[in-house]
Amino acid sequence: MGRAFPNHTALYVAAAALLPEGAAQAQNGLSVISGFASPVNAPTSDPASASRPLPPARALLDAARGEDLLPGNSTRLGYVLTHGNVIASSVTVTVNGARLSPGTGYTLEAATGTLTMAQPVRVDQAIVVRYRYLPASAAAPGGKGTAAIPLLSFQGSAFNGGSLGFALGLTRTDDGVTASPLLGLRTETSSDSGTGLAGLLYLATGSMGTQARSLLPGAPGQKTSGGKTAGGHLIDQKLTLGGSKSRLALSFQDVSAGFKNFSALRGAKAASEADLARLEKERGIQRLGLTGNVGIGGSGMLRFSHSNLTAGKDGITRQNLSLKSNGLSFSANYLSVDSAFSRFADLADADKDALAKLKGAKKRDMAAKWTLGRTFQMEGSLLDLTQNKNSQKNSRLLFSLTPGRSLSLTALSETAKKTENGKTSEVSTRAYDFATDPKAAASLLYSSKLVTTVAVDGKEKSENLTRFGGAALLGRRNGGGFGLSLRGLRETLAVNETDKGKTTATDSATTILGLKTNASGPFRLNLESKSAVTRRDGAPERRHDIFVSDAALQFSRSALASYAFSSDTAAQGEARTESSKESWALALGRGYRYRQSLDRTAVRDAKGKKTEKRTEFASFATDPAGPLFASGERRAVLGDKKASEVTEKWSGGLGLGGLSLRTEGLEIRRAQMGALKSEKNYSLLGKVALMAGWKAAYTAFDRTDRDPKTKLERDEIGSELTINGSAGLFQIALKNLDYDNRLDVSAERARQEITVTPTRFLALGPLQKGAITFAFGSDKIKAGVRNEETAGDGAAGGKTHSLTFEGLIGAQRVALDYADGLTAEGLPTLSKGIRFTSDSRRHLLVSGLYRMKRVVTPKGAESLLMRAWNVNYRIVRGHKITYSFLSNPEKPDGSIEKRQAESVAYVAGFGDGGMLSAEYRTAKDEAKDTTTRTTAFSLVSPASSVTAYEVSYLNEAVLAGDKLCGTETYILAYQFQPEGGATQVELAARWIERTGDTVTPKDAPDEAQANIEIKTAW
Repeated sequence: MGRAFPNHTALYVAAAALLPEGAAQAQNGLSVISGFASPVNAPTSDPASASRPLPPARALLDAARGEDLLPGNSTRLGYVLTHGNVIASSVTVTVNGARLSPGTGYTLEAATGTLTMAQPVRVDQAIVVRYRYLPASAAAPGGKGTAAIPLLSFQGSAFNGGSLGFALGLTRTDDGVTASPLLGLRTETSSDSGTGLAGLLYLATGSMGTQARSLLPGAPGQKTSGGKTAGGHLIDQKLTLGGSKSRLALSFQDVSAGFKNFSALRGAKAASEADLARLEKERGIQRLGLTGNVGIGGSGMLRFSHSNLTAGKDGITRQNLSLKSNGLSFSANYLSVDSAFSRFADLADADKDALAKLKGAKKRDMAAKWTLGRTFQMEGSLLDLTQNKNSQKNSRLLFSLTPGRSLSLTALSETAKKTENGKTSEVSTRAYDFATDPKAAASLLYSSKLVTTVAVDGKEKSENLTRFGGAALLGRRNGGGFGLSLRGLRETLAVNETDKGKTTATDSATTILGLKTNASGPFRLNLESKSAVTRRDGAPERRHDIFVSDAALQFSRSALASYAFSSDTAAQGEARTESSKESWALALGRGYRYRQSLDRTAVRDAKGKKTEKRTEFASFATDPAGPLFASGERRAVLGDKKASEVTEKWSGGLGLGGLSLRTEGLEIRRAQMGALKSEKNYSLLGKVALMAGWKAAYTAFDRTDRDPKTKLERDEIGSELTINGSAGLFQIALKNLDYDNRLDVSAERARQEITVTPTRFLALGPLQKGAITFAFGSDKIKAGVRNEETAGDGAAGGKTHSLTFEGLIGAQRVALDYADGLTAEGLPTLSKGIRFTSDSRRHLLVSGLYRMKRVVTPKGAESLLMRAWNVNYRIVRGHKITYSFLSNPEKPDGSIEKRQAESVAYVAGFGDGGMLSAEYRTAKDEAKDTTTRTTAFSLVSPASSVTAYEVSYLNEAVLAGDKLCGTETYILAYQFQPEGGATQVELAARWIERTGDTVTPKDAPDEAQANIEIKTAW
């Protein structure tokens, strides 16, 4: 009796734990069993408890200690601890002083306290178990379980591969342990043909009730329990008869609502997990099924099925009959869902959601198809669905005849009738189609379709659509030679709508005619005309005509001429809209292209008022890779009331030896369109090589447009001449600029520049990589106001000089620059400066800027001193002191920002990411008249390999006039994360205190924040 059953015939007699219903439930991704959290889908028997994640901290706090002495009974089974809800990771098991390993020496059902030994324990041996458990007050309700002790079992050929067994079940209650007899049978038989019986049959009686704990020798605390356990049964059987051609299968399933022994079945592997989960969920549901198939002839097959599912008095019934043979297929289905049936969520059927929507419905549907070769085909379908007071009936019949590839005939009859809340709607369709082969030299098609609709409100509508058309081919379809295809189509639609006895008729007719030549020939032509006329009772006739044509003539491989025209006319009564598009194109060799198009739209409303708009476009282009090239385009939009816009673009160029010229132009002329009457932009660029190493470039421009930012008009004309080249060791650039803004107060400006730079670095003694750049500029500015009433004339001139030196003296980088100049208003500006940068590889890094600049402000001209100093001293590795100073920084637009900032800081790093920093900053803003002083301290350090913390302090004082506002900020952060990352604790706190007399309702008040976050993964 100590011999274990084979897995494929295992019964509950393997003594796996049985849990009462509701003892296991899913909560937030954990399976909660009797108040103990374990990973989802983890078996209650834990063969590797040492590797399990730790239980929640609350479970450890509530756990109590237990120790049991269990005498051996010469078997592996029947050992139950005094307490359940055992914490598996706390268990130690010894036999006569020898400690056993979990999984290999024993297995434990933690929830019930049931112990199963790997080897039988003799009666002269003792088992000592030490553990921690959750008392009943700390466990969830339902902390009870069931175990099974084998008393008698049979298996072998007498049971056709199944097994029969009898066992005494032990059930733990609050008062003790009761016993109840259990009987189980599992059958798994089959023959080579697939015939056989397979299934499960389990019966459980009520409890025996008294002195149950006396069955466990040596168990302390013996009590008599008067409680009773509920009995029950589980039946899941399937009988299969027949062979490969004909087969009959009968299935029956019945699980009583009181049967609760599924944990034992899982432990004994009596069936697959999926089957046990299905049976457990469908407790109280009965299933009866019958399926079969019968072979007919060589390849025919008749299939049938019947299934009945009930829960109490209500259920679901399904029936199916299908036949499939050569050229013939038929299927019929019946479905009935009782209106009182409610256990859809517990069903294992894949279509349970669809069944829930059909609650209280009866559905019948049939479908058939008959085919005779490729010539004849007929198919049809019927649907009858009744659900409570609503119903739906559909029918469809399709007939098709195809005597050959050149002829086909199709007929369709379809009806859909629907009743909702006592109101009925119906849609019926009758369609006929006749067509010949569309790829033949001549083809023909005819179709008729009648759709009748009756809405729930009694409105009726009928649509009769008729189509008649054909096509013919003259000449070749593909390849060379001339080929011409003709096609035509006539389509009529008659619509009758009846509402409250009044009928409205609408008739429409569409005619399409087309002509097309072979696409591979030298001459290509495509014509298509479409005309649609609609007449409706009580409304004027509506007409829509569309005509499209395009033609092309290929003169040679590189010469092509094309023409395209399309028109669209829509008219109804006196209203009329006409639009047309026309274009010509010519392409010749050497890259020449020419295109011209005309778009026209004319609208006349019902009162006879006319408007017209035209768009003309023309363009040309020559080969852009040639020595002489040009391109241009003209676009004109002409509308009513002389509102027009003409845009012209052109460009051209000439490349000859060392001379290259390029010119571009854009001109826009408008009339009464709310913008400039004209805009233009002309430019000319010429380049020429003068002598070895010298080049000249000349640019001229003339533009008139509107500034998008200021909305002011600009009329500018100017030119620029640049000559550059090399002379000895120097690169020389000469520039002359003439500029005239004829609509601005600055009327004229002239500028001459010369720039001299070395072509190679200078090296002299300690000087290395030295470079000196000299630039000289001369400006002449003529300012004034030009209008009809006043005229002013003023002039200003000035010169600019700049000298820049940059190079290395030893290991230090030195940069010096000097500049002076004259502004347009005649106010002198002076800019002198020095820049210095030391070697970044040294312990002491120094960089600085000293510059004096004279600027113009609304208050007049003033001189500002711009300074920037940075000192960085690295004491030792990871430790440094920094000092920075900034005064009157210059913005990108050249203006000066009047403020001053100074700071000194000490930073120390001490490995593993730790860092200590202290800083003092002061800033003064003249524009806001404020002074800010800041003291900051920060310490970030990992205290160990698993912990880290951060402490920060910030004190900021803002002085505005005679008012002072201060802010103190304290930040504390702590993090703990042991190796492996099972637990992570983060704590952060921040306290901000504001003082002073400048606090207003808009200022933020004092703040105090603290939060703690604990992350754990068991």
